[in-house]
Amino acid sequence: MTNAEQVTCLRQLPEAPNLSLPQPSLIHELSAVLDRDSVVSLALGTADHRTSELPALGGLTGLRRLHVRNPTSTLSLKPLADSGIQQLVLDCVPVGLDLSALQAVPLLTTLSLSFADRVALPEVALPSITSLRLKGVAETARLPDFAALFPGLTRLHLNLHRRPRRAPLDLSRVRGIESVTVRVRNTTKVIGLDELDPGRVSVTVEGRRAGGLLTSFRDQRP
Repeated sequence: MTNAEQVTCLRQLPEAPNLSLPQPSLIHELSAVLDRDSVVSLALGTADHRTSELPALGGLTGLRRLHVRNPTSTLSLKPLADSGIQQLVLDCVPVGLDLSALQAVPLLTTLSLSFADRVALPEVALPSITSLRLKGVAETARLPDFAALFPGLTRLHLNLHRRPRRAPLDLSRVRGIESVTVRVRNTTKVIGLDELDPGRVSVTVEGRRAGGLLTSFRDQRP
């Protein structure tokens, strides 16, 4: 929906559980025409429209999933503290976006972060997160300590480009996670696999022939 008139037409629908709004400001018209618990999933912004501000979402009491596309680095996530969202997807996250406000989102358990460039994790622990998906550029060989930043994490999905190209990537720090799926691109060597349980970890390296330890981790499913 792209304008207030289209939002008003929702009065004729019995329910609208999944909605997409390119302009977050349309949420005000949305709250006026929809039942408070009818919206379960909401997407804000587009690839061509940057999201610089989040609306107040407390009125949408049924909202459980929020997808924010193309946020600016100054976007405040504080309005999420008044929501009941359990799943948050942030696409094209710029370096500098403050994720610390997610500590105050009481029901949030699933977080998906797609970075416009390098992966930049929050500087504070997010203990409520049990499922994490990350996509972006890994600039250093050693991954961060996910178990320290996300102490409640049970499922981790990584989709990484390695920079510089052909540089190794150390996966040893994912050993404390119950279920891990890793896809790595632009690298010729993955290290640290000898510390991992192949029954819980799945690793795929694109553009490289299987061999050595990689063979035992390929095609494993958590």
